[in-house]
Amino acid sequence: MRVLVDASVLHQPSAGMAKVLTGLYRACVALEPTLDVRLLHRVPLQTAVPPGTHAVRRGSFLRPGPWHEWMVPLAALGADVVHFPANGNIPRLWKRKPVVMTLHDVLPLMIPNFFANEKLRAHYTALVQRDLDRTDLLMTDSIFSREQILRHFKTRNEPHVVYPAVDLEEVTRDSASSEMVIYEGYFVYVGGYHARKGLPELLKVFSELRRENKISARLILAGSSYPISPEFDRLLAEGKLAGWVEERGYVNETELGQLYRGALALIYPSRYEGFGLPPLEAMTMECPVLTTGQTSLREVCGEAALYADPSDAAFAESIIALEKQPILRRDLRMRGLGQSEKFTWNKSAHRYLELLHGMVKPKR
Repeated sequence: MRVLVDASVLHQPSAGMAKVLTGLYRACVALEPTLDVRLLHRVPLQTAVPPGTHAVRRGSFLRPGPWHEWMVPLAALGADVVHFPANGNIPRLWKRKPVVMTLHDVLPLMIPNFFANEKLRAHYTALVQRDLDRTDLLMTDSIFSREQILRHFKTRNEPHVVYPAVDLEEVTRDSASSEMVIYEGYFVYVGGYHARKGLPELLKVFSELRRENKISARLILAGSSYPISPEFDRLLAEGKLAGWVEERGYVNETELGQLYRGALALIYPSRYEGFGLPPLEAMTMECPVLTTGQTSLREVCGEAALYADPSDAAFAESIIALEKQPILRRDLRMRGLGQSEKFTWNKSAHRYLELLHGMVKPKR
């Protein structure tokens, strides 16, 4: 079976959707070596492709819009199935082919004030519905996301949950063989700088705890940075000047593994997630997790995390407890590792291949 994948998401350094794409197909090819996976892209890739797959660069002279409208349908002529793994952007194909879409979430419809006006909201909704109308096999990341898709859209078929997993075997090995560059206590946040991630509230709470000498740990922020609000920028600047906040920016997988391994805990104050890879990564690396438990996060973390909203007193109390109570951290590490074992690429690849073969008739 030849699967053509729109690999545009790999044009950027390995963020969440890129990790999911490469992890899934690495496991698929390991399970089914005869699977012919073609990763179609327009510009040089910033993320390594999985072993056993083939990167195919076509149409670099085209802009992104025309590339999707012309090059993807052209390449699809030689495929048995076409996969759009990054929330759609499905062109009209010239020849009928089974289409797979991974719709990770529909969070824009849930986040207050995400759209500047109703016209933009309606435009987003129309684009997603158009892609759903062109999809034969719809996959999403969590039961929560599946429920939200069914709530807001009409689907041709029932969405299938194929859980993401964490590809940290190499990270674990590299981390074990690398010297830790950080030796003092710290908490870590991993992810982009978005208001929905709760970063402004995290900085505010952390600043108060440090000012009142209730904790001594630092806070390391790892992820793509950009301004959220003037208040956030002020708190960030004050924390960096005082030495209790450190920005790492984008970190590679080895650095990420080191950060998780050495942290007192991951603090992940996000209120809106379709899945939540950082908590799963942290649990895999035996790093305790404090998060909100909202949207999909309880589905991911189960009974293995501390839950508190950043606006509640329990959030600050949990940070204090995580610094002061090694027995609590040890318990969360053990429970987190057990919870993380429920999510494996082997399980997800088995499920995906089963769905693919059920959709594509074998050639005679």
